[in-house]
Amino acid sequence: MPSRKASLRFLFLVAGSLAALSRAPMPLAYLATAAEDIRTGDSISICCTAPSTYLGSWFDLLRTDVAEPLQSQQAPHNQHNVTFMLGSVTAGDSGHYYCRYHYVNGTALVTSNPSNMVEILVPGPGWFLPMALSVAGAVLLALVLLAVVVTKQVKARRQQIRRDQDSCWTETGFPTTELSFDNGVFVGPVKSDREAMGSPGTCLPPGPQKRLTSATSTSSQEMPEFSTFKALE
Repeated sequence: MPSRKASLRFLFLVAGSLAALSRAPMPLAYLATAAEDIRTGDSISICCTAPSTYLGSWFDLLRTDVAEPLQSQQAPHNQHNVTFMLGSVTAGDSGHYYCRYHYVNGTALVTSNPSNMVEILVPGPGWFLPMALSVAGAVLLALVLLAVVVTKQVKARRQQIRRDQDSCWTETGFPTTELSFDNGVFVGPVKSDREAMGSPGTCLPPGPQKRLTSATSTSSQEMPEFSTFKALE
C-alpha cells in the first residue's frame, strides 16, 4: 500500500513537470507611443518581445474581449520580437491587449504564457458628443436666463421712469382757472352835456367839467348812453 502511494506521487510530479515544460516564459508587451497621445485616426504600434533564446517564433496579438487572435506574424530567424500595427484606430479599438508566442520543441508546438496587459483608450464621439451637447445646453440655458433678467430690468426701468414722469406732472401742475376781466365800459351823460352846451355860441361856466361815470355808477338817474373814448374826443 505505501509503495502504491509513492508511485502515484511520482506520477503527479512528472505530470506537473511536463505541464510546466509545455509553457514557455511570458513575453513583454508595450506601446511604442504614449497612451495619452492616442487620438482617433492614429496608428498604434504594439511591440511583443520574447526571451532572447526563442528566435524566429510565431507571435499572436489578442484582446481580452475577443477569443481569436487579432494578428499573427513570425519573427525573423535571428530576432525574438515583432511589432503589431493598428492603423486608423477608433473608439471601438479601445481595450486591453496582450500577446503570446509559439515555438517548436522537437515535434510539439509549445505556447508561451500570456504577456502583460496593454491598455489602449481611444477617445471618440462616444464621449465627446454628449459632453459637447451638455456644454452647449448649459451655455444656452445661461443665455436664456440672462435675457430674462435683462428684459425684467429694462421693463422695471421703464416703469420707474414713467412713474417719475407722472409724479413730476402731479407736483408741478397748477389748477387751470379762467381769469376773467371786467371790461369797464365808461359812459357819460353825453346827452345832458350836449344839451348844456346849447348852441355853438354858448359858453360853459368856468369850473371843473363833469367827469365821465362808469356803467355801474348809481348817481345818474336816467339811463345813460354808451359811448367810447373815441366818440368823446
